[in-house]
Amino acid sequence: MGVPLDQLYISWQALPGKPGETLVYIAAVARTTVDSIIRTLKKANLNPYMMDVGLLALTRATAEANSLIVDLEPGGSDIVVKMGGMPEVIRSISMIPHAGSMADRLNVVRQELQRAVTFYNLQPCRRPTGR
Repeated sequence: MGVPLDQLYISWQALPGKPGETLVYIAAVARTTVDSIIRTLKKANLNPYMMDVGLLALTRATAEANSLIVDLEPGGSDIVVKMGGMPEVIRSISMIPHAGSMADRLNVVRQELQRAVTFYNLQPCRRPTGR
């Protein structure tokens, strides 16, 4: 995963798959990030009992099994390629220019969306086998 496992909170869920195939979805979040949020909430006298990863919540925002989801916010955007009900590609963009025109900002999103789709299409498991 690129960082020591003791620095992450890890959650996983087994998913239905084809016979003889095991699919597991794993999500990992930095402990420092989560712990900081929990401390802030507790200082506000809030006792959180559940948290969600924003990009995974976006994935559940539509009941469509296959979709492209783009969440635009002032400081950036998130893109999710959802296939078969599962997030296949997730991209976060924090470089949308604040001072740029709306056309400039939309152009950045358009480019990132194209990159996400291209990345998805280039994955070896997506290529036809010729059978």
